[in-house]
Amino acid sequence: MTDLMQLSVTWKTQRDETTHTIVRSNSDLNDFEYSNSKGLIWNMTLEEIEYLTTQLLQFVPQSKNLSEGKPKNHNRPWTEDDDEKLKNLWAQRADLCVYISTLHRSERSIKIRLKYLGIVDLSKTPKNSLNPEGPQRGNLPWDEHEDQILINLYEEGSSIVRMSTILERTEKSIKARMKYLGLR
Repeated sequence: MTDLMQLSVTWKTQRDETTHTIVRSNSDLNDFEYSNSKGLIWNMTLEEIEYLTTQLLQFVPQSKNLSEGKPKNHNRPWTEDDDEKLKNLWAQRADLCVYISTLHRSERSIKIRLKYLGIVDLSKTPKNSLNPEGPQRGNLPWDEHEDQILINLYEEGSSIVRMSTILERTEKSIKARMKYLGLR
């Protein structure tokens, strides 16, 4: 078992020779810092680290199918067992990363299958989301309080995903507001 008090992970991508590092920032088990050799630094929560790890593992070569950077079940037909797992995950309201790691399917494939089975149509939901209602504040106008929270999160180096989660807005909305406020 990994000692989270000492957690530090470093890896190097072959494609561009970039070195990536994730370290726990302080004694808070939910506070991490990502950096790379190109000078990019941002803070991440444990949940964001888990999501990133799940996304990365999707493309780690573990079989012939993954060697091309595709999920293990890429271009394989869905089985009854897969459908049953998908239905169970939907009933449990699991996070997207759990669907991906359990079914070895892409986000798009999962959304299409949910629609095909008549469970739910997620074709209009934002990327990285299985919430059919979308963000809670999606269509509401921005207020000064939210702007200040966004500015603070930006200055802390928070990721767009984290800002989106905290402010209950889509990533696209966050990016547009950051541009409007002159933060990008």
